[in-house]
Amino acid sequence: MWLLANTLARLFPHLALAAALSCLFWPSLVFFSAGLCKESLAMGAWAWLLARLLTYFLPFAKPRAYHLLSLGLLVMWGMLLIELRIYFLIGIAGAVGAYIFGSAISLASRANYSKLLFKGVLALGLGGLLLGLAIRLHYLPPPARLMEALVHSHNKMYIKSRPDDLIHYSVAGGAGYITLNSKVSSLLINSPTALFSVLYRPLVWEHGGSRLKQVLGIENLLLLGLSGIALFRLFLGQKTALRQAGPLVGAACLYVVVLGILMGLSTPNFGTLARYRIGILPVFVFLVLAQVWPLFKRKAPSYE
Repeated sequence: MWLLANTLARLFPHLALAAALSCLFWPSLVFFSAGLCKESLAMGAWAWLLARLLTYFLPFAKPRAYHLLSLGLLVMWGMLLIELRIYFLIGIAGAVGAYIFGSAISLASRANYSKLLFKGVLALGLGGLLLGLAIRLHYLPPPARLMEALVHSHNKMYIKSRPDDLIHYSVAGGAGYITLNSKVSSLLINSPTALFSVLYRPLVWEHGGSRLKQVLGIENLLLLGLSGIALFRLFLGQKTALRQAGPLVGAACLYVVVLGILMGLSTPNFGTLARYRIGILPVFVFLVLAQVWPLFKRKAPSYE
């Protein structure tokens, strides 16, 4: 995690403190990734893999040995994530594909069609290879059964949890696993609730007498407030510290949204989600802080 924070600080020197806060000091991230549990190893592999990918945005010479070492590290940490938390790896692979696609669109706007074709083929090949490998190794269900698998996971956890520790999804006035089904309409209607719950719940009044959930509620309230300020500044057209990192920011946003929705739909228990969502928090907190960080400076810098 220190390596990831350091890499972000080198990429965005004006956001070094924001990188440190989002990767090293955010309370629930530290709490749930520092114990004797799978999350400790998973987050270590996740952060090292992501940091290595981000080094390719740094302007320094990279010899052939550097690329070979990168490939070895990606394979090693990827195999560990497959065993521990495969959706972390799927999220990173999807973000990489989204970045390649976004940069390809940027190239198309400049009529650089040869590079556009290369990047398009690379994105499709990478995504297809990883998806096919995951399905072949039975770590993922076939696409036709993915929605059924989400609902099945939701149902198993729902019936084992207390009512005050659950996300209650609803369709047409119903609640819970009885109405959450594998139809596309049902999952789409409940996706906003899933994403909001992963990012901001439990709320301060949803603690149910648990001290840990009370602390989580305070942290979520802070994050909700910062997110509101960030959205307000974005609505007003205020400059962000990540303005020139367009495709990279788009890939990061896609990572948070898609992974958040999948986590929320498959895992309705607040306690379990608090542990699982640490694979999203560093990225989301950094994006939010990048938007509000100029407010903490005496004079907002220009990022033109």
